[in-house]
Amino acid sequence: LHLAEGGLAVVNDGQTIVTISYSTTVLRALVHAQRAGRRFSVICAESRPVFEGRQTAAALASYGIPVRLVVDAAAMHAVAEAQMVLVGADLLSMRGLVNKVGTHALAAVARGLDVPFYTLCGSEKFLPPGFTPLPQSDWPAEEVWPDAPPGVTVQNRYFDTTPLELLAGIVTEQGTLPVAAIEAWLAATKLHPALAAPPTHTVH
Repeated sequence: LHLAEGGLAVVNDGQTIVTISYSTTVLRALVHAQRAGRRFSVICAESRPVFEGRQTAAALASYGIPVRLVVDAAAMHAVAEAQMVLVGADLLSMRGLVNKVGTHALAAVARGLDVPFYTLCGSEKFLPPGFTPLPQSDWPAEEVWPDAPPGVTVQNRYFDTTPLELLAGIVTEQGTLPVAAIEAWLAATKLHPALAAPPTHTVH
């Protein structure tokens, strides 16, 4: 089952969907759903500091999908008017979903508002038990504040980790699965070669 096809199980008519960052998997799933006749709108978080949300919004608009771009802080409020949050994935492990920074906050807000939160994640991104994601690096401070004054330390992190219990389900090549099924799958997983290198903000 292709992940884009699997997305049809969670993308429905009339939905407003919140997303963050740029994920080719999410983009393909939304375009596939539109071509299958689903009508929905998307709210994209701008995804500072690299603004991948702009790329997502532009791509969705080019396919005629109604889309709105909001600043990251406003994305939390946007969840209140949405019926689903749908994101990509850089890694998935027992520790949680590694994705663009801000994903954890969206998931926490979605849980509080009873809005389902899904990730599209192929098994090639599953991290077996005993392996932990590589430590995060601080990216250039200039991306956040090019002329920060002396005495101000700017921290620029691209990723965060969302606990699995905040997810309503994970859309995989085997369909949409509950967290318990994913935990069993992870327990039997061996490390995929693609995970030998640290994730970058361009890989989803």
